[in-house]
Amino acid sequence: MKVLHVNSEPGLRGGERQLLNLLQGLNGYNIENFVACRQNSAIENYCKELQIPYISLPFKGSIDLQTIKGIIGRCHHWEIDIIHAHTAKAHGLVAIASLWLPNILFIVHRRVIFPIRQNIFTQWKFNRPTLQKVLCVSKAIEHEVKSSIKRPDLTETIYSAVDIKRLAVIEKSGKLRALLKLPEDCTLVGCAAALTEEKAVEVFIHTIKVINEKHNATVYGVVLGEGKERQSLEALIQSLQMDEVIFLPGFQNDVHELLPDLDIYLASPAAEGLGTSIIDAQALGLPVVATAVGGVPEIVIHNSTGMLAPAGDYALLAEHCIKLIGDKNLAAQLINNAKTHLEKFSLQHMCQCTFEVYNEVNKKSH
Repeated sequence: MKVLHVNSEPGLRGGERQLLNLLQGLNGYNIENFVACRQNSAIENYCKELQIPYISLPFKGSIDLQTIKGIIGRCHHWEIDIIHAHTAKAHGLVAIASLWLPNILFIVHRRVIFPIRQNIFTQWKFNRPTLQKVLCVSKAIEHEVKSSIKRPDLTETIYSAVDIKRLAVIEKSGKLRALLKLPEDCTLVGCAAALTEEKAVEVFIHTIKVINEKHNATVYGVVLGEGKERQSLEALIQSLQMDEVIFLPGFQNDVHELLPDLDIYLASPAAEGLGTSIIDAQALGLPVVATAVGGVPEIVIHNSTGMLAPAGDYALLAEHCIKLIGDKNLAAQLINNAKTHLEKFSLQHMCQCTFEVYNEVNKKSH
């Protein structure tokens, strides 16, 4: 079975990492993977490195004729059986290309919790007769999609995944504390998150501020990531006089080597499709405190696999963190419970479920 994966993004965020996980995880199945990606993108570089057949295309807009033509041409050249669109833009371009590919069925991935637009084009692309599945990375997203499209029967949840076995053996190295020039015995709370509006890093900052107001020793905070909100977040840290306590060291390539240095993983998003960085943290053996938004409660079960608070409630987030700082037995219990809950987020589970969808769809075309 030949599958063309279509991704329009230039960088390497959560959705692109999931695509790479899938490309590598499907190696043990009867699947030939091909990729259509943006020119000079991170995905193109990985395809070169992993020797995956690919075509790089402009992906300049929602109706990019050069990209559409490239998708159609490669489908014929590679004799593709199924197209898998991994982004909203890719979905639109594949939907248009499908007008010239009537015998090739396609599926799309939905990774964001935002409501589906009700404009004519968006509804049209979700109503194409050759669209066979809308794969959602959480039940929360599936609920949102079901209520927004005319064919709710197309939806299915397949959780995004992490390589749990690989992460489980990574140990605390001291690299993060060395990077921040912090003592080994200090308390460090942090997360890996893009500095974007939906990640609500300002809530993280206020939480660390409250913790330090109520705790008897300095608790440091760090957010590993980059984004357009950096300037305003740095200004907030400065205004709260927390510039020696909260750090924004930017994107780090070795983030999984750094995270084990944390005492608590604190995620405070305002919106989240699932939250694979939280799964990473649990697989690395960190206690998690998070906001109960989107698919996060499907990972973090309150007082069982972590602790939850409503979005924006930094007072309660701080209370949870202080409780975990003072109760190591509770932290250990949450960590152990999380490990038993992680199987549904394993790479093996995601690849097996996706392979079953491919098989189901492929049977319809023959």
